[in-house]
Amino acid sequence: MTQSGPGFGGVRATMAKLTLIAIGFVLTACSSTPGIVLVADDIYRIEKSDKGGIFGNAIEMREEVLRQADSFAAERGKAAEKVTLNERPVGFGRLAKVEYTFRLVDPQPDKEAAVESIEERRDVYTELLKLDDLRERGIITDEEFAAEKRELLDKN
Repeated sequence: MTQSGPGFGGVRATMAKLTLIAIGFVLTACSSTPGIVLVADDIYRIEKSDKGGIFGNAIEMREEVLRQADSFAAERGKAAEKVTLNERPVGFGRLAKVEYTFRLVDPQPDKEAAVESIEERRDVYTELLKLDDLRERGIITDEEFAAEKRELLDKN
């Protein structure tokens, strides 16, 4: 006589399915890297573990985290400014880990470009003073002064 409903075989199949689902969750949790998490106003954190163990590359992992933060900030028209950078090397029974906390700030203008711009303006100003001196001394005419001045200003 057979019994209807789940017997021992049905319980075993259900347990096998639950075990597979649990393994799937564990593997997903182990293999995924958490994304960028908002910690406070405009302060974010990225955590990354090196799944390569002793064969992993901690420097590459750190650089990847920094690139992610820079890319995230650039997408928002901002720059990533470091708050903290914690690195844990690989050890017995533990994976290497990088935790980077950063804030979004307005990007700083390129200082070298600003200095060059100021120097260019000084050069134009100095040239205009020289031309004006030549005109005042009668070495060039007002028309020549105006033409040279226009040429200098048009270049910049």
